[in-house]
Amino acid sequence: PTCSGAIASTASICVLASNGVSTGRMSDLREQFWQEQFSRSARSAVSENAVNIYTEHGWMRRRHVFEKAVDRLLESGAMRPCSKALDIGCGSGAYARSLARMGFTDITGMDLCAEMLVCASGADSSGISWVRGNSLGLPFADMSFDFVYSIGMIQLLTDLSPFAGECGRLLRPGGV
Repeated sequence: PTCSGAIASTASICVLASNGVSTGRMSDLREQFWQEQFSRSARSAVSENAVNIYTEHGWMRRRHVFEKAVDRLLESGAMRPCSKALDIGCGSGAYARSLARMGFTDITGMDLCAEMLVCASGADSSGISWVRGNSLGLPFADMSFDFVYSIGMIQLLTDLSPFAGECGRLLRPGGV
Protein backbone atom coordinates (compact mmCIF):
# COMPACT_ATOMS: atom_id res chain seq x y z
CA PRO A 1 0.00 0.00 0.00
CA THR A 2 0.99 3.58 -0.47
CA CYS A 3 1.04 5.66 2.69
CA SER A 4 1.69 9.31 2.10
CA GLY A 5 0.07 12.69 2.44
CA ALA A 6 -1.95 14.01 5.35
CA ILE A 7 -2.92 11.63 8.11
CA ALA A 8 -6.69 11.51 8.47
CA SER A 9 -8.97 10.02 11.08
CA THR A 10 -10.13 6.56 10.04
CA ALA A 11 -13.35 5.04 11.40
CA SER A 12 -12.00 1.49 11.21
CA ILE A 13 -9.39 2.19 13.90
CA CYS A 14 -10.53 1.67 17.47
CA VAL A 15 -8.47 3.86 19.78
CA LEU A 16 -7.87 2.23 23.17
CA ALA A 17 -5.31 3.11 25.82
CA SER A 18 -4.10 5.94 23.62
CA ASN A 19 -3.42 8.49 26.32
CA GLY A 20 0.31 8.17 25.58
CA VAL A 21 1.18 7.72 29.24
CA SER A 22 4.55 6.09 29.61
CA THR A 23 4.69 3.15 32.00
CA GLY A 24 8.24 4.06 32.99
CA ARG A 25 9.61 0.81 31.56
CA MET A 26 10.74 2.51 28.36
CA SER A 27 12.44 5.83 28.80
CA ASP A 28 10.39 8.78 27.61
CA LEU A 29 13.18 9.88 25.25
CA ARG A 30 13.53 6.41 23.76
CA GLU A 31 9.76 6.10 23.29
CA GLN A 32 9.58 9.58 21.76
CA PHE A 33 12.44 8.76 19.37
CA TRP A 34 10.73 5.60 18.07
CA GLN A 35 7.33 7.27 17.84
CA GLU A 36 8.84 10.03 15.70
CA GLN A 37 10.75 7.51 13.57
CA PHE A 38 7.68 5.37 12.85
CA SER A 39 5.42 8.38 12.32
CA ARG A 40 7.85 9.91 9.83
CA SER A 41 8.18 6.59 8.03
CA ALA A 42 4.41 6.12 7.78
CA ARG A 43 3.88 9.65 6.43
CA SER A 44 6.56 9.53 3.77
CA ALA A 45 6.81 5.91 2.60
CA VAL A 46 5.70 4.80 -0.83
CA SER A 47 5.88 1.04 -0.24
CA GLU A 48 5.11 -1.33 2.61
CA ASN A 49 8.74 -2.31 3.17
CA ALA A 50 9.65 1.38 3.41
CA VAL A 51 6.88 1.95 5.96
CA ASN A 52 8.36 -0.90 8.00
CA ILE A 53 11.86 0.59 7.68
CA TYR A 54 13.23 -2.52 5.94
CA THR A 55 15.05 -3.07 2.69
CA GLU A 56 12.98 -4.93 0.09
CA HIS A 57 15.10 -8.07 0.61
CA GLY A 58 14.89 -7.83 4.40
CA TRP A 59 11.13 -7.38 4.25
CA MET A 60 10.61 -10.36 1.94
CA ARG A 61 12.84 -12.52 4.14
CA ARG A 62 11.05 -11.57 7.37
CA ARG A 63 7.63 -12.23 5.86
CA HIS A 64 8.78 -15.61 4.47
CA VAL A 65 10.17 -16.72 7.86
CA PHE A 66 6.96 -15.61 9.60
CA GLU A 67 4.70 -17.44 7.16
CA LYS A 68 6.82 -20.60 7.39
CA ALA A 69 6.63 -20.53 11.21
CA VAL A 70 2.84 -20.12 11.10
CA ASP A 71 2.59 -22.97 8.55
CA ARG A 72 4.48 -25.23 10.97
CA LEU A 73 2.12 -24.32 13.82
CA LEU A 74 -0.87 -25.07 11.61
CA GLU A 75 0.56 -28.37 10.34
CA SER A 76 1.39 -29.50 13.89
CA GLY A 77 -2.16 -28.82 15.04
CA ALA A 78 -0.96 -26.32 17.65
CA MET A 79 -3.10 -23.68 15.98
CA ARG A 80 -6.01 -23.40 13.55
CA PRO A 81 -6.75 -20.62 11.05
CA CYS A 82 -9.90 -19.81 13.01
CA SER A 83 -7.73 -18.95 16.03
CA LYS A 84 -8.08 -15.42 17.35
CA ALA A 85 -4.76 -13.65 16.72
CA LEU A 86 -3.11 -10.47 18.07
CA ASP A 87 -0.25 -8.69 16.28
CA ILE A 88 1.43 -6.42 18.86
CA GLY A 89 3.32 -3.55 17.25
CA CYS A 90 1.64 -4.30 13.92
CA GLY A 91 3.11 -1.33 12.06
CA SER A 92 1.75 -1.34 8.51
CA GLY A 93 -0.23 -4.52 9.22
CA ALA A 94 1.69 -6.70 6.80
CA TYR A 95 1.96 -9.71 9.10
CA ALA A 96 -1.72 -9.48 10.06
CA ARG A 97 -2.59 -9.46 6.34
CA SER A 98 -0.34 -12.52 5.88
CA LEU A 99 -2.45 -14.34 8.47
CA ALA A 100 -5.63 -13.27 6.68
CA ARG A 101 -4.27 -14.71 3.41
CA MET A 102 -3.54 -17.94 5.30
CA GLY A 103 -7.19 -18.26 6.34
CA PHE A 104 -7.30 -16.50 9.70
CA THR A 105 -10.53 -14.54 10.10
CA ASP A 106 -10.30 -12.90 13.54
CA ILE A 107 -7.12 -10.81 13.71
CA THR A 108 -6.34 -7.70 15.74
CA GLY A 109 -3.41 -5.47 14.82
CA MET A 110 -2.29 -3.16 17.61
CA ASP A 111 0.23 -0.33 17.45
CA LEU A 112 1.02 2.77 19.48
CA CYS A 113 1.73 4.84 16.36
CA ALA A 114 -1.48 6.33 14.93
CA GLU A 115 0.12 6.99 11.55
CA MET A 116 1.09 3.32 11.19
CA LEU A 117 -2.50 2.31 11.93
CA VAL A 118 -3.72 4.65 9.21
CA CYS A 119 -1.37 2.89 6.78
CA ALA A 120 -2.48 -0.52 8.03
CA SER A 121 -6.17 0.26 7.68
CA GLY A 122 -5.69 1.67 4.18
CA ALA A 123 -4.84 -1.72 2.68
CA ASP A 124 -7.01 -4.85 2.33
CA SER A 125 -8.09 -5.41 5.92
CA SER A 126 -10.80 -8.04 5.65
CA GLY A 127 -11.06 -9.88 8.98
CA ILE A 128 -8.63 -7.51 10.71
CA SER A 129 -9.43 -4.86 13.30
CA TRP A 130 -6.94 -2.13 14.16
CA VAL A 131 -6.43 -0.87 17.70
CA ARG A 132 -4.15 1.79 19.12
CA GLY A 133 -2.54 0.75 22.38
CA ASN A 134 0.62 0.41 24.44
CA SER A 135 2.40 -2.97 24.54
CA LEU A 136 3.11 -2.57 28.25
CA GLY A 137 -0.57 -2.21 29.14
CA LEU A 138 -2.45 -4.18 26.51
CA PRO A 139 -6.09 -3.05 26.30
CA PHE A 140 -7.66 -6.52 26.13
CA ALA A 141 -9.34 -8.90 28.58
CA ASP A 142 -7.47 -11.87 30.05
CA MET A 143 -7.40 -15.01 27.87
CA SER A 144 -8.69 -13.18 24.77
CA PHE A 145 -6.39 -14.70 22.12
CA ASP A 146 -5.15 -18.03 20.81
CA PHE A 147 -2.11 -16.58 19.03
CA VAL A 148 -0.14 -13.55 20.25
CA TYR A 149 2.95 -12.40 18.38
CA SER A 150 5.18 -9.38 17.96
CA ILE A 151 7.71 -8.81 15.21
CA GLY A 152 9.95 -5.78 15.04
CA MET A 153 8.79 -4.24 18.31
CA ILE A 154 10.16 -6.13 21.30
CA GLN A 155 13.75 -5.03 20.68
CA LEU A 156 12.56 -1.51 21.53
CA LEU A 157 11.73 -2.50 25.11
CA THR A 158 14.29 -2.17 27.87
CA ASP A 159 12.66 -4.85 30.06
CA LEU A 160 10.91 -7.81 28.43
CA SER A 161 9.40 -9.26 31.63
CA PRO A 162 6.34 -6.96 31.82
CA PHE A 163 5.68 -7.48 28.11
CA ALA A 164 5.98 -11.27 28.40
CA GLY A 165 3.60 -11.16 31.37
CA GLU A 166 1.07 -9.18 29.34
CA CYS A 167 1.29 -11.66 26.45
CA GLY A 168 0.79 -14.56 28.85
CA ARG A 169 -2.21 -12.83 30.39
CA LEU A 170 -3.87 -12.54 26.98
CA LEU A 171 -3.36 -16.14 25.88
CA ARG A 172 -6.11 -18.69 26.25
CA PRO A 173 -5.12 -22.11 27.63
CA GLY A 174 -3.15 -23.90 24.92
CA GLY A 175 -2.41 -20.61 23.12
CA VAL A 176 0.80 -19.84 21.28
